[in-house]
Amino acid sequence: VSFSPDGSQIAVSFLGVNQILVMSGQNLSLLFSPNTNGTLIFASVSWSADSLTLYASGSGYDGTKTWPIIRGWTQGGRGAYQDMSASDGIDMYSINSLPRGGVVFIGMYGRWGTKGTATDIVSQGSIVEFRLFEADLLLSRDGSTIAFGSHSAPLLWMSVMSLADRSLRSVSQAPAGNELIE
Repeated sequence: VSFSPDGSQIAVSFLGVNQILVMSGQNLSLLFSPNTNGTLIFASVSWSADSLTLYASGSGYDGTKTWPIIRGWTQGGRGAYQDMSASDGIDMYSINSLPRGGVVFIGMYGRWGTKGTATDIVSQGSIVEFRLFEADLLLSRDGSTIAFGSHSAPLLWMSVMSLADRSLRSVSQAPAGNELIE
């Protein structure tokens, strides 16, 4: 759910559904539904700061594969749309409009970034998410180092946390002499 900046409209997306509704902010009556042509499933909506663009994040699907997408409609959701590719195949959870244009998004596996800005970025965040894939958890024999990550698709990565110096590093930067066990 996203209120337009002036509060006159509310955009609603339904997770896993190819529909967005725009309703009155005064009485919740249906005003319109943006053009959602294509096989898209939306997760989050957000109005631009000037209310001229309605954004939605989600996934496209062509019958064999999915890809992350951000769609922006002109005329506050009533006009034409433009699709922007996003974050290297990582599904997005949420988007929010930026004050000077474009959006910031948060995706699976700690991914985040911006689209529609002068300098778009896509970054791997420092938050680790274990609920969506089988994770590995390893411990050093002395208990001073914990390693966590995944050796399975879609990601192959491992991070190491040293309890002694409270640092987080990639496994390639693990302190010497800390043999990890399962």
